Amino acid sequence: MSALRHLGFAVAAASCLAAPNENGFTPLFDGRTLAGWEAHEGFSAARKESPGSKWRVEDGCLVGAPDAAGRGGFLWVNRAFRDFVFRTEVKLDYPIDSGVFLRCGPTGRSHQVMLDYLPTTYIGAIYVPFQGMVDRCPEGVRSWRANEWNALEIRIEGEPARIRVWLNGKLITDFQHTAESARGASARGGIALQVHPYTGTDIPNSARNTVRYRNIRIKELDSLTGT
Repeated sequence: MSALRHLGFAVAAASCLAAPNENGFTPLFDGRTLAGWEAHEGFSAARKESPGSKWRVEDGCLVGAPDAAGRGGFLWVNRAFRDFVFRTEVKLDYPIDSGVFLRCGPTGRSHQVMLDYLPTTYIGAIYVPFQGMVDRCPEGVRSWRANEWNALEIRIEGEPARIRVWLNGKLITDFQHTAESARGASARGGIALQVHPYTGTDIPNSARNTVRYRNIRIKELDSLTGT
């Protein structure tokens, strides 16, 4: 079964047109198709989960949700990024558990910028898969706009990585890893988006809800100059 069919992909007419690209930024999503994106089944397997979720293009936006069986999953761009700025606009139904994974490897080793829009909310927190939370960002939710599109910018550079997150123009996270906190994370990898599996209750950690992304773009940085 192809990755497209496995994830229940569907494409609708695009009406949310991407804004003009900023200098040096390259689109990762064309607003019409899922070209360049694929299921990250290795991540689900490493988490001992059955891969699932549904991803589709609707009104020019990338839309993800748990599948009919309540399974979550990961959609990613499989490229070897190192230092970069990632920009997108995101809109989350409440409650939902999502996130953006940076430098994601074939088994999911990465850095997660959490988008957990739940009773216990982690917006902008940093999580290292298979290790745990390394920065909780308790103030991040203050910059979140409910039921609206939110401008998200993430900058990752260096090794151990420094990760900064801006939400609607405000810096909410500035986290410098140590060798210990970054243990097990990849130095290079792709960009992955998550829909958490439905666990049978809307709280505390997941729900059958929807996440939407649009205007997804990236600017790779020179590792020496940061530009």
